Amino acid sequence: MGDYLPVWVQERPSPNTLLPLYEAAAPDFVIPRIDLSSLPAGARVLEAEYDLTQARVTIESPEPFRLRFLWYFFPGWQGWLDGRPLPLEADGPYGLIAADVPAGRHEVAVAFGDTPLRQWAWCISGISGLLFLPALFWVWRTGPRTSGPSQPFGGPASREVLAACVLLAAGLTIAKTFYLDRYDNLFRRTLFDGRQVQGVDVPLEVNFGNQMVLMGYDLPTPTVRADEPIEVTLYWRILPPVTTDYSIGLHLVDERGFLYGQQDNMHPAYPYCPTSLLRPDQYARDIHQLTPWEGTPPGRYTLQVMVYDQSKYRLDLRDAAGNPLGTTVYPLTQVEIRRPRRFPPMEKLPLQTRLDVEMGAHLRLLGIGPLPETVETGQSFLLTLFWQAVEPPNGNYAARLHLRGADGTEVAEAIQPPGRADYPTSSWARGEIVRDVWSFSVPVALPANPAIPVPAGMYTLHLDLVGEDLKPISPGVDLGTVEVATPVREFAPPSVPYQVGVRLGEMATLLGYDLLPPALRPGETFTLTLYWRADALIGHSYTVFVHLIGPDGHIYAQQDSVPAG
Repeated sequence: MGDYLPVWVQERPSPNTLLPLYEAAAPDFVIPRIDLSSLPAGARVLEAEYDLTQARVTIESPEPFRLRFLWYFFPGWQGWLDGRPLPLEADGPYGLIAADVPAGRHEVAVAFGDTPLRQWAWCISGISGLLFLPALFWVWRTGPRTSGPSQPFGGPASREVLAACVLLAAGLTIAKTFYLDRYDNLFRRTLFDGRQVQGVDVPLEVNFGNQMVLMGYDLPTPTVRADEPIEVTLYWRILPPVTTDYSIGLHLVDERGFLYGQQDNMHPAYPYCPTSLLRPDQYARDIHQLTPWEGTPPGRYTLQVMVYDQSKYRLDLRDAAGNPLGTTVYPLTQVEIRRPRRFPPMEKLPLQTRLDVEMGAHLRLLGIGPLPETVETGQSFLLTLFWQAVEPPNGNYAARLHLRGADGTEVAEAIQPPGRADYPTSSWARGEIVRDVWSFSVPVALPANPAIPVPAGMYTLHLDLVGEDLKPISPGVDLGTVEVATPVREFAPPSVPYQVGVRLGEMATLLGYDLLPPALRPGETFTLTLYWRADALIGHSYTVFVHLIGPDGHIYAQQDSVPAG
């Protein structure tokens, strides 16, 4: 990075920690510097003033706490509490500025100043600068006087020597800037040959949107504990001209595609330059440190890579000919997650509702993540449960979710092992906390009578624990309520201008489409309307791919979406 870090820094924070704040604070780039996570519950920031190297904040807190600022602690930082000197010190693995603040309302100020060593250094530099010019002038005017052909220093010959030195220095600077730093030579060797980087653990050639190419990756170890970071280095090159600043997402997903960790870099070449400034003779070394989320159960997971712009639009993957492959996610590799050395504390779990309910079989339901307020029939929603083994369970158990109406009618049910199917409850250790992710579907029709649609209204989500015989072990617990909405449905056949009548299996029929324009110009947009008929209840959501194919068989335009959104 080219930065000098203080000795107290044990671990570097992610490059993305402050980058969004800097981008939002342009052009002066003065950002908030309080680490809000250091404030206790009930504390309030009443006033805040920030500059590049100083801050002044007024905070009211019901209890004493340690206040952290998002600056590295270097010698020279000074602090004041209500105008009186306040001791500062380095805090945490990142070596950030911290100070102990008592309860109540207080004004805290910090600023970067000089140390005695720096003051002496400035004095020596200043004195040296002041003496240099007079000394040079004195040597120029009173150089050695010798008889014969030799000239005094400051004569014509000496001036020619000085001019030659100036020209030589300028020439060396130009040669370094425009040749030595750019091309292979005796003093500089690059590992990049324009297409690949030498020494990459796993070479690749993955095209993202004809904009960027993933040339490979380094993965020092494919096995980590759940509380350790996965260190991955990606290598990128651009396909010019690239005028957009792209970001890179690295996601950790299970075999169902559910997310268990994420680490995004705002620029793959950060901190050097965004993608729009990369040259074709440069490559980006993109370092990620992804730590699985708290409670991630042991097992095999996939690391996925995606490229997106500031509007979150993802670049699609392309084949060797540049044609879209119909996906925006590249499965990089698999990693093995092992049991953490220490189970996460309760305060680190992203609980929206804390329950602490004994579910039987030595299993406790600690709580759940967010529940959606509204979901339409036919759609699914994600739900995260957090379990804890009070004692090692003596069997393999499953969790069962019910969706019940106000009259007790059950409209949906789902059963799955808590956590992962390949990490059964009989493998859990005492005190272990396990994250359990569900995708729960609200059906279109009642299970008992598919001809009757599920009515709109408020429904209760109930959970219980069952044994291998699917009998409940305990009464279970209500997790919360969800409003179920029903979309407007059309059953009357429409008037279709151009009929097709192509049936897709037993699910649906493409009835036809609207009139198409007779001619198009490059860059012009047109609308295509398709008419579908559902022939049965469809268990999964499908996407329609519309491609504009030229006479050479290449795809020149496409638009992919779920029918009717």
